Amino acid sequence: MSSHELYTDLYEEQGYQQTVDYASEVMMPAVLDFLPTINSVVDFGCGSGIWLSTIKRLGVHDVLGLDGDWVKDESLEIDAEQFRRVDLDQKITLDERYDLAISLEVGEHIKPGSAKDFVESLVMASDFVLFSAAIPGQGGRMHVNEQWPRYWAEIFAQWDYVPIDFLRPMFWHDDQIPYWYRQNMLLYVKRERFGELDLRRDLDVITGKPMDLVHPLCFQQHYGPVSFKKHAKGFCKAIVDNLKLKIRFK
Repeated sequence: MSSHELYTDLYEEQGYQQTVDYASEVMMPAVLDFLPTINSVVDFGCGSGIWLSTIKRLGVHDVLGLDGDWVKDESLEIDAEQFRRVDLDQKITLDERYDLAISLEVGEHIKPGSAKDFVESLVMASDFVLFSAAIPGQGGRMHVNEQWPRYWAEIFAQWDYVPIDFLRPMFWHDDQIPYWYRQNMLLYVKRERFGELDLRRDLDVITGKPMDLVHPLCFQQHYGPVSFKKHAKGFCKAIVDNLKLKIRFK
């Protein structure tokens, strides 16, 4: 089965779509409420456009979805003219900047050698980037670059983007949301725009607090009693890799 077929099958699974629908419907209002006024959004790795469809229902109609040629026109939940087929492993330059860029559970599909170009495409698109990517051992289809959040934060920092962790505490215990969003989602903000955020909540910049987290559901799925021995070696390697990354980040 080709990678195109694998992705198509995934997005056509009804249960998967329903959980993502719910996640977008409860998480995006919190994002939009936290940020300055958002009038345009671009989604790198949008799939069928579920998150953008929700964003449009919330009143933001200037949207653009980017993804590969595996996405079928008939599966799109946004207008065809709002979707563009691209190679996400290549640097992407858009004709305009957007108020918000999002990339959710896409980074793990980007080749390691293209990770920096991918982040550069995001920061060139917007001063605000909603980002999540699979952690080591999370597992999934066609994952080639599972990394801890600190790995991505180190790349974003090259353009002076600061990670803010306000969504994970808010939705950590909502079991209707797929655990990978609750575990991995961070907001990256251009440092010079930090003062425009809604700081009414008790929020911290990631610096000085745990960034690399594993949700209990992720742990149980991969390292529960039945599968612990099978995965112990990979889990220990992930811990060692994380420690090495923390040393480099310091």
